[in-house]
Amino acid sequence: MSPSKKARKGKGALSTQGKVKAQKRPIAGAKRIEATEASAAAVGAGDSNSGLAASQPTVVVHAPTGILLRFRNAEEIMADKNLKRPDEVIIGVLRKGTRGVFGGPPKVRKSWAAMDLALSVATGTPWLKWPTVKGKVLYVDYEQTEPDFKDRLLLIEAAKIEKGQDMDFSDFINVSLTEDFVTFEELAPTLVDQLQGQNYSLVIIDDLYKALGGKSESSQKAVKEFCSLVGNLSKRTGAAVLVVHHSPKGKINDKPLVDRFAGSGVLTRDAFTLIGLTKYLNPEYTKLEFEMRNFPEQPAVALDWKGALFAVSDTIDLAAFEEQAGAKKEDRSEPLLELLGTEGLTASAWEERAKVEHGIPRASFFREKKKLVDAKKVNQDEKSKRWRKSP
Repeated sequence: MSPSKKARKGKGALSTQGKVKAQKRPIAGAKRIEATEASAAAVGAGDSNSGLAASQPTVVVHAPTGILLRFRNAEEIMADKNLKRPDEVIIGVLRKGTRGVFGGPPKVRKSWAAMDLALSVATGTPWLKWPTVKGKVLYVDYEQTEPDFKDRLLLIEAAKIEKGQDMDFSDFINVSLTEDFVTFEELAPTLVDQLQGQNYSLVIIDDLYKALGGKSESSQKAVKEFCSLVGNLSKRTGAAVLVVHHSPKGKINDKPLVDRFAGSGVLTRDAFTLIGLTKYLNPEYTKLEFEMRNFPEQPAVALDWKGALFAVSDTIDLAAFEEQAGAKKEDRSEPLLELLGTEGLTASAWEERAKVEHGIPRASFFREKKKLVDAKKVNQDEKSKRWRKSP
């Protein structure tokens, strides 16, 4: 029996032995499409001017893909009492049937946090301070072997039990792909077959660059194709799909969250929800931020690492801390000004003293110096090339 047939046998465990061959699958509901073509033609004939009926939806088949396109009058949509948003998975953060990205820089404990989130949804217990709605979760694991997954899960379980949360793993399903490697392009048809009709709430793919196989995460074409597969999985199964992804190395904290992930920006701009982790030092904490398309804004929170879980910090007031940090950042031009004294300094000597005495790096030095120049607080002597305080 082929691997793909094994995977389709029953709706339980997912088979990942060997390669799952990507195939063009027949479009579900082909008979419906044929009938719809006839009805669409009949409806369209009722309005020879526009081709679109004003009083009832016109359904058109997009020939290259077989996708049904429904043209609906806005008045009808407004009056449709059965039309409602999908159920929430994480209250105020993520809905079923939508797509999200979860990530941060290397070694920020993304997989630990993603596993905690998955187990929270599978058990209907809060994730950090956000309530979840209990539902089935599939964790597509490109990062850990099953023994590694088990060891981490045991630690997370112990930490959650210590917090008084009951653990039941029956709705938390793992498929490990570290040994029997299958790209997401190869795996996606099997996932749709196995999960369709099974009422999954959440699928987590950990993580993007391995799921792409040999394709580059910087390739817009490759990431766009991946997003199409994720969108199809979400639509066919009704589950939310959350992709774990990393940020590039270097200083990225000042960038908007949508621009803080590595590679092509297609992934983050396709997502309905972005969840980002950023690690800070002195004091040490991890900042959790959100950007969401269909929810009210969520304030960022500071997290502490508690052995196997993140927890909302009870020692750092993030709003107050960032306000103070921002004030300090704005004040750096004044210490820079005082370094000039009465005699002034050459640019190189000024930069060196700023680094030694105030820990101001090169890029920040030039930024703060520009502030002083723009404010006309300093000027440069043409003959000596020394920078001095303006009179």
